[in-house]
Amino acid sequence: MTKHNAFDNMARDWDNNPRIIKMACTFADHIKQHVPLSRQTRALDFGCGTGQVSMHLQPLVHSVAMVDTSSGMLDILRHKIELNGIDNMHIHSGDLFQSSLAENAFELAYTLMALHHVEQVLPALERFHQLLKPGGYLCIGDLEPEDGSFHGEEMDVHLGFDPTALQKQLENSGFAMRQTCRMMVMGKPDKNGIDKAYPLFFLLVQKP
Repeated sequence: MTKHNAFDNMARDWDNNPRIIKMACTFADHIKQHVPLSRQTRALDFGCGTGQVSMHLQPLVHSVAMVDTSSGMLDILRHKIELNGIDNMHIHSGDLFQSSLAENAFELAYTLMALHHVEQVLPALERFHQLLKPGGYLCIGDLEPEDGSFHGEEMDVHLGFDPTALQKQLENSGFAMRQTCRMMVMGKPDKNGIDKAYPLFFLLVQKP
């Protein structure tokens, strides 16, 4: 099963998972705490899924470009946007390199638990740098290094990131470091049903 199909199949129950709800809320809280948001802020949510993070942030910003490759997730998001009468969340189906995303267009970009699904990380970081305006912020929330049990063998993913090593990649891509911390620890059962602890980090950088 491809990643796209896997996420399409998970989309219907995504918003009913308390672990995912808590993770999105915690990440959004960290963004609100560390990034100056205003009604002039144009944001980009990469790997937006059903839009849980951006639902917390969209009332505080001008607009959010919602980017994901899963049609199933975006179908749920589209329904939520229509149901709530939201007019400042705009869906872009595809990856970071699609032509509908303009360079130097965003004051803020953020991505939660999506970077470890990106095969080539460095080009993605460089693309974030292109898309952000000077002074723009990039927030990353993702797994610290793990043993492969988080997803199991069904997905080919990065097994988390060392925040220090990721920081160096970001700096090499032109960003300046602003903040990093352990965001939370998620409990999740492994394939044997045993609950395991997975630390997640929050990392904030800025385009000079």
